[in-house]
Amino acid sequence: MTGVEEQNRVFFEGIYQEVWRSMIPDALTEAEADFIVSTAALKQGGNVLDLMCGYGRHALALAARGCSVVAIDSSEAYIQELQERAEGLPITALVGDVATMPVEGSFHAAICMGNSFSFLSRQTLLQLFRQIHAALLPGGMLVINTWMIAEIVFRHFKEREWHQVGPYKYLVESSYRTQPSRVCAEHTIVCTDGSVESLQATDFVFSLSELTDMLAQCGMQVVQVYATPRCKPFQLGDNKAYIVAQKA
Repeated sequence: MTGVEEQNRVFFEGIYQEVWRSMIPDALTEAEADFIVSTAALKQGGNVLDLMCGYGRHALALAARGCSVVAIDSSEAYIQELQERAEGLPITALVGDVATMPVEGSFHAAICMGNSFSFLSRQTLLQLFRQIHAALLPGGMLVINTWMIAEIVFRHFKEREWHQVGPYKYLVESSYRTQPSRVCAEHTIVCTDGSVESLQATDFVFSLSELTDMLAQCGMQVVQVYATPRCKPFQLGDNKAYIVAQKA
């Protein structure tokens, strides 16, 4: 793990866990879970590998739809929360590095949602894609959700932007850098009691063409790219992408 990736790993510790939770409406999670089930043609008991699962919003939604889920994240706090919420559900929640942790079992689908994969460098991402390929059954599907591919970043990049996220005021100050292509951001969170927390994160930026080539190197073929979980085809100017690939 590089120094930047370690910085990104600790980004979701502390107050940002609550900020992130406040950003995501439940309706989006439900729509994305339906999209995953439909896109991967998952049946009752289908096995899903949820990588960089966070607090488990997709794992819980997919388990509620009859899937059996193995969910992995580097955050002990997130995994502990998921283990508590998953009681009685077919979810195995594990703490680990998704790029290096051996995964037992074979899966009909793998998912990496919420822009998580953009925290990984090219070398680590290739390692992750090889792990996914090894874990998928023949014809198995991979679904990636991101808003940091080049086609999005170069149309929507802002150097400075304030947000109101639940009770938090949230400032993001970003700079674009090259070699490798990436967005480095300082996140400043103002809490209701006036306290301030600052965090740094780096998103690595790849074009759809680059990602297609990287997936192909690892034995997976991109079959479609959507802009929404309602299967609107992705076009330049859209602000999210759902990349669907299949194990060859």
